[in-house]
Amino acid sequence: MRFAITFLMMFLTSMAFCEEPAPYVQEELNRLDRELKPLMRLSDTGDGNIARGKSYVFSEKPNMGTCTGDSDITDLTNGQSDTSESGIWFCADCVGWARKKTVSVTVDLGKSESIDRVKLYSGGGRAGVHLPAVVLVEISDDGKDFHLIGDLVALSKVALPREGIGHRVFVYEGNFAPVCGRYVRLRMRPTGQYLTITEIEVFKSETAGKVAGELPASPDDLYLLEQGEKSAMSIQMRENMLRLLDEVYYDGKGAAALKQEISHWNFEGDVSGFRGTYPTAPIQRKIFARHAERLRQAGHPEVIVQPIDFYANVSPVVLPDFAGACQLNQIMQNGEVRGAALIVCNTTAEDKNIQARLEGLEGEIYEVGYIDSEFYYPTSTFLQPHTRLCAVPGLVSELAVVFRPKGLSVGKHTGKLLLTAGQESYTVPVELEILSGEFPNRPQLVTYGWEYLDLPSPTARTSWQGMPMERFDEFRKLRNADLCYGTMGLGAQEVAACPLAVKVREDGQIITQFDFKFFDRWVKQNPDASFYGIVAIGMNWANAKFGQKLEPGTEAFDRAVESWAKAWNDHVLELGLKGRVIFQIFDEPGLDSSANPDDQYKLLQQWHTPFHRGAPDIQLYIDPCGKYEPRFNRYLTNNEIICPEAELLHGEGAEERMQAFMELHEQGHPFHIYSCSFGPFMGEPGAFRNQAWMTFRVRGVATGFWGATNVDAKTSMNRYITQQNYFSPYLLDKQGLHLTKHSFALRDGIQDFEYLTACEKLLTEAEQKGLDVKDLRNEFQAEVLTVAAERAKFRNRGQNMATRAEEARRKIIAIIRKLEAK
Repeated sequence: MRFAITFLMMFLTSMAFCEEPAPYVQEELNRLDRELKPLMRLSDTGDGNIARGKSYVFSEKPNMGTCTGDSDITDLTNGQSDTSESGIWFCADCVGWARKKTVSVTVDLGKSESIDRVKLYSGGGRAGVHLPAVVLVEISDDGKDFHLIGDLVALSKVALPREGIGHRVFVYEGNFAPVCGRYVRLRMRPTGQYLTITEIEVFKSETAGKVAGELPASPDDLYLLEQGEKSAMSIQMRENMLRLLDEVYYDGKGAAALKQEISHWNFEGDVSGFRGTYPTAPIQRKIFARHAERLRQAGHPEVIVQPIDFYANVSPVVLPDFAGACQLNQIMQNGEVRGAALIVCNTTAEDKNIQARLEGLEGEIYEVGYIDSEFYYPTSTFLQPHTRLCAVPGLVSELAVVFRPKGLSVGKHTGKLLLTAGQESYTVPVELEILSGEFPNRPQLVTYGWEYLDLPSPTARTSWQGMPMERFDEFRKLRNADLCYGTMGLGAQEVAACPLAVKVREDGQIITQFDFKFFDRWVKQNPDASFYGIVAIGMNWANAKFGQKLEPGTEAFDRAVESWAKAWNDHVLELGLKGRVIFQIFDEPGLDSSANPDDQYKLLQQWHTPFHRGAPDIQLYIDPCGKYEPRFNRYLTNNEIICPEAELLHGEGAEERMQAFMELHEQGHPFHIYSCSFGPFMGEPGAFRNQAWMTFRVRGVATGFWGATNVDAKTSMNRYITQQNYFSPYLLDKQGLHLTKHSFALRDGIQDFEYLTACEKLLTEAEQKGLDVKDLRNEFQAEVLTVAAERAKFRNRGQNMATRAEEARRKIIAIIRKLEAK
C-alpha cells in the first residue's frame, strides 16, 4: 500500500477542518492579513530585487509530487508567486520537498553585490506542510565558503503565525547591515514532512557593505538540524500549551501573564532524549497548577476519583461531568481482553504519589499518558504498566484496568480497586460480568496491516517505513497477541514477486531462475497467518510491461504472466499454502485523478486473466480507491478479493458503490475493507474499532490497515519533529514498542465482530423457525448501521466512536439474551 502523495495531502487537507476553530483563530488571521499585506507584492528589478531572473541550485532535488516539474529551476526567481489560500503546494510555481532533513537554495547574483534585505515566500499550516522554523541567510564570494548573515525567522518583520489556523502564505522579510557577495544561500530545516517555497527576492543596498569574509563562518548541518528541531518543538509546544491555557481560563480572564510567558518560551532541552508525554515541560505544569487552583476554589476534594469510559476523549485540564456511583464495570466472555478506566485528579499544590492495586479480581493496571496530536489537542492513549502514578497538581490523570478472564463462571464477579496516596486511601468497586461461551482462539474476522515483514535480514536494511528491523520480532509478538492476522509484504521483491525484475525473451519465455528463499523465511516467521499477501512492489500504471519488455494484451505477455504465476502456484502448493497466498499486482485503481480508471481496470484484467490461469490456487487482490463506478465490475472476472478503501463507503454515491460491491460479493468475490489507519497522533481510537462494524455490514471477512509498521524510529515519542507518516497503532521509543488505546480499539473491533456474527446467526435461526423477531432484527440493524456510519467522522474531536461502539455492543448483548430466551 503506497498512497500517492497527492491523495494523502488532499485527504489530510480536508480533514484539517473537522474540529471547531480555536477562539484565537480569527484574531490571528486578522493580524496576519494586516501585517503581511504590505509584504505580499512581488518585487522586480526596478524595486531593487536583483535576484529576479537569476539562476540557482538546490542542495536536494525537489521531490514533492504535487508541484515538482521542469520549471522548478526557474520558479523561485521568476517573479510569480501564488498567494492564494488553497494550498500553494498544488501550484506549478511552487517548489517542494518531502521528508528532507535540510534543504538549501543558492542564488547566483551574477557578480558581487551589496545587499541588505532578503524575502522568502513560503506556505503551510496543514496536511503535514509547515513553515520552516529556521531559515539561515548566508553569503559567499566564490560559492564554496559561506558566511552567516542571520536567521530570517529572527530578522523577519512579521512573527510566524500560530499553529492550527489553517493554510497561510507567509512572507519572511529580513533587513540587515549591508554585506557584499555574489552567492546568497537560504538553508532551511523543514518543520513538518513537507517544505514548500515559491519565490526568493534579494535586494541591492544603496551603500557598500562588509565583505562576506568578515562575517562568521556558516554553521554546519548538525547545528541547523538541532536548531531546526528545537524551533519546531518550541512552536508546536507553545501552541498546545496556549490552547490548554484557553481551556483552563474558558472565560478569558486571569491568564494574561502566563500566556505572555508561554509565548516567549523556547525548548532548550535534549531533543534526542525527549519523550512527548505530559507534562512535557516545567512551564506546562504551571497551566495544570492553575487548573488545580480553580478546582479547589470550586470546592473539590484533594483527590478526585471517578469512572470514565475507556475510550473517552479526556482533556488534561477539563474535569468530565459525572453523576452516579463511582464503580468500574465490564461485561465480556472468558478469553476476551477488555478494559475499564477512571480518572484521578490531584487538586492540591504538590505532587501526590498514588499506588493502585486490584483485589478480588485479576487484571492489569495501566497509566494512560497524553500525547499531542496532529490537530493540536492531546490524546490520552499511551499505556504504561502502572508502578506509581505521579499525580501532577491539576492534571486530569487516567488509570486503565484491563481484564483477561479465563475459566471464570458465568455471572457477576466483584472486586475493588484500591488507591493509596500516603495516609489517604480510596476504594472503587469493580464488577465483572462473564457471559456464556468462550471467545475463540481464532476469531472470525481476519485483520491485517501492510507490514512488509518479509524484507531481507537486518544486514541488508536497517529499517523500513521508520520501523527498525530489530523491532520486527517485537512487533510480531504484539500483533499475534491482538489479532487473527494476515500479513502483507513485498514478497521477496528481489526476484520472484516483482514482474519488472523478471528476465524474459521476446516470445514470453522466462529466463529468470526464481528464488523463493525470502518468501519461505517470511512464512516460517509468521506460521499462523491466515494469509500471506504479496504486493508486487515496483509495478505501476505507467510501466505495466512484464519484465519491462512485454506489452499487456499480447500473446507473449500472456505466456510470460502465466508461466510466472505457475511458478508461484507450484511453490505455494509445495509449501501446503493452498488458499493462503494472495497477490496484489497493482495498487489503488481509481486513485490518480489524471488517469482513466477504465484503462486501469482493463489493465488489471489483462494481468489477472493469465495470472489466474497459471495460479488457480492463489487469490488476486484489488483495492479500489478514489473513484469507483458500477461499470468497472465487468473487468473483475477472476474471483478477485475486493478490498475498497473505507472512504468509498461513505459520502456522495456511497449507496451506488455499495450495491456494485455487493453484486461482486454475490458473484463469489471475497470482500475486505481497508483504510489509512492514522495512529495515535491523528485522532481518537474509534476508527480502529468501528472498521470491524463496517466490515460486518458489507459481509466482509477481513479488514486491513495501512501501514502497521509505519513509525518514525527517531522521533516516535516526539511528534513535533517527525518527518514520517505515523500510522502504526503502537508507540515506539528507545525502550521498545508500547500499547495504546488505539491498539486496544483494534482488538475490541475484532471481538465485537464475534458478537455481531453470533447475533446474526441467532436471528437467522429464529426466523427460520418462524419466530417473530422483526423488532429485534430492526434494532440489531440500526445499531450496526449507526456504528458503521461513524467511520467517516473519526477525526472530529468529541466524536467518541469507540464509546458509541461499546454502547451498541451492550445493546446487542441484550438482543442475544432475548433471542436465547425464545
